[in-house]
Amino acid sequence: MNSTGLVRPLDLNRLPGVHAVVSTAEGRSAERPLAGNLSYRVGDDPAQVRKNRDALFALIGATEDVLATPDQVHSASIRWVDQPGRHEECDGLMTRTPGLALGVTIADCVPVLLADPVRGVVAAVHAGWRGSAERIVQKAVAEMVSTAGSDPHEIRAYIGHAAGACCYEVGGEVADRFHDGVRHVRQGRIFLDLKAENRNQLLAGGLRESHITLGPECTICSPRLHSYRRDGARSGRMMAVILRRER
Repeated sequence: MNSTGLVRPLDLNRLPGVHAVVSTAEGRSAERPLAGNLSYRVGDDPAQVRKNRDALFALIGATEDVLATPDQVHSASIRWVDQPGRHEECDGLMTRTPGLALGVTIADCVPVLLADPVRGVVAAVHAGWRGSAERIVQKAVAEMVSTAGSDPHEIRAYIGHAAGACCYEVGGEVADRFHDGVRHVRQGRIFLDLKAENRNQLLAGGLRESHITLGPECTICSPRLHSYRRDGARSGRMMAVILRRER
């Protein structure tokens, strides 16, 4: 993995003490479907996954040993953490601990990275359709406000690459859990815009529109991104990471 295989959210990286990156599947092909894979849970060679992670963290001046991840059970649960490792039964993590990196793995679901530069809080959220329907991102903002005293107007957010409204087809039982503004019907088929849904939740939570950035790419139709919806069991996982450095 090299710098061309990363997305660096500029608005977050301009903040003092914050470093954020989102990986891609740069180099992915029919012969190398797991190129850039960062998950130990998809049947990839663990040594290769470790090598990929080492390369990712080297680019942000850290190591995998400082990484905390949620178990990603498609919930709306969020936890405060101060230690690295896997944290069970949740889909979002937040911290005020310097030197701790928070990461979520992705292959269609929406990664949302949050940072409050005033209170020194960062968060990483994995928002699938279930978590989005239960408003996990808005709950994360509310938790930053209630526990850390964050002002929503100071929070910055990056919504990374995920399945887009161009490709993310859902059934009526899923679509019915969302309002019309993020549901699109084309030729009798329903497509869901989860990135717009999470953006709306951030706005409802009090963030300024100018403090929210959306990654434009769709995981399903971009060949340089992993997609479970497109590739099934052959899909690797990317990672969105936010690190709070010592000031």
